[in-house]
Amino acid sequence: MTSFIERLNPRRVPPTIDPNNSLLVLRERGLQYIFLLASGLGVIAFIQALSIFVPRRAWALLAIYGTALAIVLSLTVLRTLNFRLRAYLVLALIYVLGVTGLVESGLSGSGKVFLVAFAALSAILLGVIPGITGFGLSLVTYGMIGWLMIAGVIPVPPVSVLASSGRPNEWLNDGLLFGLLLMMVITTVNALTSGIESAIQKQSALSEELRKERDSLEDRVKERTAEAERRIAQIEAAADLARDISTNIELENLLRNAVELIRERFGFYHAGIFLVDERGEYAVLRAATGEAGRAMLANNHRLKVGEVGIVGYVVSKGEPRVTLKVEEDAFHFKNPLLPETQSEMALPLRVGEKVIGALDVQSRNAYAFNPDDVKIIQTLADQIAVAIEKARLVQQLQESLRSLEASAVQLSRQSWLDYLKNVRKGYAYRYQQETIEEINPSNETATPFNQTQIEIMQTEEGDKDFTKVGLPIKLRGHVLGMLEIKLEGKVVAPGTIKMLEAIADRLSTALDNARLLEEIRFRSEREHLVSEIATQMRSRTEVEDILRTAALEIGRKMGIAEVVVQLRND
Repeated sequence: MTSFIERLNPRRVPPTIDPNNSLLVLRERGLQYIFLLASGLGVIAFIQALSIFVPRRAWALLAIYGTALAIVLSLTVLRTLNFRLRAYLVLALIYVLGVTGLVESGLSGSGKVFLVAFAALSAILLGVIPGITGFGLSLVTYGMIGWLMIAGVIPVPPVSVLASSGRPNEWLNDGLLFGLLLMMVITTVNALTSGIESAIQKQSALSEELRKERDSLEDRVKERTAEAERRIAQIEAAADLARDISTNIELENLLRNAVELIRERFGFYHAGIFLVDERGEYAVLRAATGEAGRAMLANNHRLKVGEVGIVGYVVSKGEPRVTLKVEEDAFHFKNPLLPETQSEMALPLRVGEKVIGALDVQSRNAYAFNPDDVKIIQTLADQIAVAIEKARLVQQLQESLRSLEASAVQLSRQSWLDYLKNVRKGYAYRYQQETIEEINPSNETATPFNQTQIEIMQTEEGDKDFTKVGLPIKLRGHVLGMLEIKLEGKVVAPGTIKMLEAIADRLSTALDNARLLEEIRFRSEREHLVSEIATQMRSRTEVEDILRTAALEIGRKMGIAEVVVQLRND
């Protein structure tokens, strides 16, 4: 029983109707209301019709009304039938009842009410075009029956039928039929209207929900945009830092630029870089931002490794430590110079497996760091660590280079001193009036000087001016000698001075190359002499012959007046 009543419920969507088609669902619901009203009032109207048609013996009309009632009852129950089929059947039934009413009662009877209901329900159930078609069909039918009655094809109902409105049974029957049709139209319209109102309310609710979702989406877009801009700024900061690292080899400048860049681009309250001292006991602050940073640097701020502060912990453990609320972290060092710190993050500066220090950043906001911040800043920390190691290596190389240069200068100076001492002569030459002559350097030269000197002089007669230019012949900072040039006039072009200085530089190089070549030649001759003497000694097999040959060859080959070779006889 429950299942049967549930099938009749207009709000139940039958399986032949697409539940997503809201208009079709509303029309099917209205159609079911029509069938339920038609079934209820149809039974009452049929009982009333029995009292009218039986006395008249109008069996045909009674059969039509009975068939119509049976069809209505069947269509009320059979909701699995196609919607359009059910709609066409009910419209056809109303049309037939309308035509029957016109033929039976004339143009003033209840038939025209059925035709009006036929046109209205066609539009409501099937749409605008079927509604217009139903309106035209009703109008044509009404006119055609009127014309056929005038022409005598259809007999005009007798006066007793036309005047039957005064009879209670006729009045009651027509009233029931009129009420039935009126309720069909009203119920259908109400079903559609309520459905439309419900759809409008749902649409309004959906629009409001979409508006809220749009506002929420705009907020999320703004948040994502801000986050994207923040990430872009961070990536740009990483790129700028990498560029600065690649061009800056001064350790102090590099560290100072790094902390300023991180604080500015990431919007942190404070940033600092600590490096572990040589003994590995303290993390010493080497660069920091703001007035607090300058004060800490002036006070040689440092933290005990493994004991004081988040930095000490990070340097000791070699792993990052992020504190989102500093008052909840026992390792946090409460620095009186940084009273506004709410969250802190320290990241190790690592070169290979060795921790050389830590990058410390602090924020005025609690929960200021997220995992992405940790990843990006750790990347910066790794770059800084590599840069620090590179700067240290560069400093070591520069120190080694300076030491090598100093050694090279000293070695070159000593080599020239030894060379000039060994040759036991001075080198000095003068070119004058197309002739070249060797002069005594002790009499003709002055004390050596380290830079170009220009002196304006006159001849002994005083009738002619000339300029004397003195240029040092320098090799790696050591003055080997001098080059003096006398030019006529008081003015010497700067280009001439530069050319003479370049010649002096080339002269020092050529002299040093010649000295080296002489040393190489001397060493080669010495090695050759040693090899000849050794060959002669190796060719002897007796001790006496070897000693005699050694004394002979050393004296003869080296031009020594006396050579003594002997063995100890203790």
